[in-house]
Amino acid sequence: MKFYFRSLSFFMLLLTIQRIFFVIIFFNEWKVNSFSELARVLITGVRFDFMTVGYCLIPILVFFIPFFPRFFLNKIFSVLIFKSTIFLLAVLLCIIGFFDIEWFHVFGDRFNSVNSWELFTQKLSIDGILFVSLLFFSLLLLTSAIFIWRRSFPMVQALSIWSWLLLVFFTAVMIRGSFDEHHLDLRHSHVTSSSFLNKASLSSAYALDQALRHRR
Repeated sequence: MKFYFRSLSFFMLLLTIQRIFFVIIFFNEWKVNSFSELARVLITGVRFDFMTVGYCLIPILVFFIPFFPRFFLNKIFSVLIFKSTIFLLAVLLCIIGFFDIEWFHVFGDRFNSVNSWELFTQKLSIDGILFVSLLFFSLLLLTSAIFIWRRSFPMVQALSIWSWLLLVFFTAVMIRGSFDEHHLDLRHSHVTSSSFLNKASLSSAYALDQALRHRR
């Protein structure tokens, strides 16, 4: 199961770094009243990040379905497919994170369906935040690439059906994000009295998903 938890740790680290950068770059706008408020927002943010990572792990689980016909893949090609999948997902997360920051810079909100992409491109301008964000995500992707391609992922070992089902259950719990009656959603982001500060708890991928569904 090492390949699974190494992938999980990598994606969580990637999203945590993005969240810290997001909070820092707009820190003066959050108007945090206390450390406890910021702590609640960040803890809730971790829950949304786990949900995002759960979806990222689905392709990996599919590839490791017991009895899946991988006999035609040699070890080198298998590792190449696995690492390419991890890297492409990292690229996607970084691109979403970059545009989410710029969207917030332009509209003062995370991805939403109220503001159009055309309006966003019209208002987008080259400034300090755009340059710093582009530099940050470029360095983050470069670091991710070095980590992924130099790191040894023990992914060629076969999994038993019970081990695979355990990982499926664990992934489903991450995606659901809650043991309550309702799965993790926008209602769980209301952890402070400030609706503006609560926006910092959402993950970029989740905000984009809700915007595409016209739920925010």
